Formats: sequence, structure tokens, C-alpha cells
Amino acid sequence: ERVALLGPNGIGKTTMFHLILNDYLPVHGRIRLGSKVMIGYYDQEQTSLSPEKTIFDEIHDAYPDMNNTEIRNICAAFLFKGEDVFKTIDVLSGGEKGRIVLIKLLLNKANFLILDEPTNHLDIQSKEVLEDALLDFPGTILFISHDRYFINKLATKIVEMNPHGDEIFGGNYSYYLEHRKVEEVVKETAVKVQNNIDKKKKNRLKKIENDISDFEEKISAKEEELHSDEVMNDYQKYNEITAELEDLNNKLEELMMEWEELSEEMNT
Repeated sequence: ERVALLGPNGIGKTTMFHLILNDYLPVHGRIRLGSKVMIGYYDQEQTSLSPEKTIFDEIHDAYPDMNNTEIRNICAAFLFKGEDVFKTIDVLSGGEKGRIVLIKLLLNKANFLILDEPTNHLDIQSKEVLEDALLDFPGTILFISHDRYFINKLATKIVEMNPHGDEIFGGNYSYYLEHRKVEEVVKETAVKVQNNIDKKKKNRLKKIENDISDFEEKISAKEEELHSDEVMNDYQKYNEITAELEDLNNKLEELMMEWEELSEEMNT
């Protein structure tokens, strides 16, 4: 797998690398590596290089078992040909130094590469060499990059770090963006639907409040009518108004219950 680690600045991407490399101890949890995992770390600052050494000596001193032909061949594969191998590190460009770091990285037989912004300081030619070498790499790669083209070409999986945890997306950067786009559309649609629901609830709540006010006025009028001398002396009329009052009170109670339920929903 070739996994791109994404997330905003300060979220902890580089810290994660230092935890894996055992530079830091985790406050919580643990880092566990497989028994046959061999890590190779690509340092964007290229601190592993000795400025006074030649390219040839840098490779030879790191891998003394390699003969001259082998060193020249691997250097040629990374665009250092002929007398180029006798240039000292301090006169090289950032892209050329990056290629030297990559040569040393691939020669150490690592099966798990950790790359921190590997395309920083690289020219186009160096970047193409890096991409080809990493695409041919048979092991696992975990990398941080802000180069969208590089991520899209290299990544087979995206891990996005965010304040709420990590999300994993199978696929390259284009897939990740498309997935995020779909998520945004779903969220926007959900917000619109919720807003419509809330609007309907508010309208219904207002309607209920108006209805409650109307029913209270009707009940008050009927109670006043019920206690009038005319109705008190008319048994049939008294029963009719009593029945109407009961019906009005029942409907008022139903409205009050609906109002309470809607009010609770609106406040949650």
C-alpha cells in the first residue's frame, strides 16, 4: 500500500511519523511494528547527507560492500552520470540532494518507507525520478505531501487526520476529493431538509398557539354562557353547552400536548 497522510497543519502528521520512528513516546496507546518491518525514513531536510563528501563517497561509505560499477549504475538510474558522481554534496541543488537521499533509502532494503514531504525542493526531473522509483517500490509507503499531483499519482489509500479522529479512504486523491464532494452535498441536503422541517415545525407551532388562544376564548365564552340565568333554567340547553365545553376542552388538551412535544423537539 502507498498511504498518504492528510490533515491541517498542526494536527499531528509529523508527530505520528516520530512516534513510528520511536523518536517520541506515545502519551496514550502504543506503536507496534511487525517483526520483519524495516523502516526507511525520507527526511525532507536531508540531514543524513555529509556536505563535504562526493556523491560517490556518500553512497560508498553507507554501503561499502558495493563495487564501483554498482554505485555508478545506481547513480546513473537517478540521473547522476559520468563525472557527476564526484560532485560534493554541498554544491548540489535541493532536488539533487533529494535523489541522493532516495538512493540511500532504497539501498537499505527497507520494506516500509516513511516520507515527509518528499517532493519539497525537488525540480521536475527529480520529482519524476522519485515518482517512478516509488511506484516500483514493492513494500509499503506512508507519506505526507501537499503536492496534489504527487498524491494522486502515488497514493492507493488516503488517511485524513482531523480533530475528531482519522478517516480512511480507499483510492487516490481524486477519489478522496470526489468522496468529500459527495459528503458535502449530502450534508448540505441534510441541512436544507432539516431547515425545511424546522420551518414547518415553527409554522405549526405558531398555528397551534393561535388555535389554543381561539379555543381558550371559545371556552371562556361558553363558560360564561353556561352560567347565565337563561341557560341555568334550560336543562336541555345546559347539557348542550356542557357537551360543547367538554369537546372544546378535549381539543384544547390535544393542542397543548402537541405544542409541548413540538417545543421539546425544537429545543433539542
